[in-house]
Amino acid sequence: MAASLKDSYRWQLFAALAANLVLYYGLVKGLSLAEIRLNTALAHLAELLPSGLAVALCGIINAQLTPLQKARIIFLRWGDPLPGSRAFSHYAARDPRIDMRAVQAKWSPLPNDPYKQNALWYRIYQQEQETQAVRHLNRNWLFARDYACTCVLNFFVLGGLGIFQMPSLASWSIFMVIVAAQFLLARQSAVHHAERFITTVIAQAASKPGGANT
Repeated sequence: MAASLKDSYRWQLFAALAANLVLYYGLVKGLSLAEIRLNTALAHLAELLPSGLAVALCGIINAQLTPLQKARIIFLRWGDPLPGSRAFSHYAARDPRIDMRAVQAKWSPLPNDPYKQNALWYRIYQQEQETQAVRHLNRNWLFARDYACTCVLNFFVLGGLGIFQMPSLASWSIFMVIVAAQFLLARQSAVHHAERFITTVIAQAASKPGGANT
């Protein structure tokens, strides 16, 4: 299922990479932001090859990052960064849709240990993963997470290459600021979608009749 969700946003991720490549190309050529055009960049595709390879490298490296490593980038935590690690102690407790008494009745005693919280949440997720709301939120979370991680790679790979190719410090700074802004927005979006994804799984499962179902 994760593979199919990733396939559904692969072109969006590629489009974001291509847009950054066009931006990079335009700034290398000394163009202003208003002068940068996609058709101009494509007309000089051969000149884009080194930076194009850098973008391809970013995509390849991003694919090698594990979900744990990506979560560390998004949540800026080294230990227990997966959002499910705080599913009950943090996220569920502050979601007004979730009746914590129903949650306690179904899955008591709720674990405090982050690893056990993630394991319990994942078992619940297995029951809810095919619902439309959960699939939609999962896709949004995965896309925002991968976009943010790709921005980090662009920042270092294209940013490093730009030190040698950009015509001025101003052009290089513009590129770095735009990539950094993309990361901050994508990261914030990923955090939001992750929380909504985690809590929607719990809310749906807790609202169903029946006893403990783990």
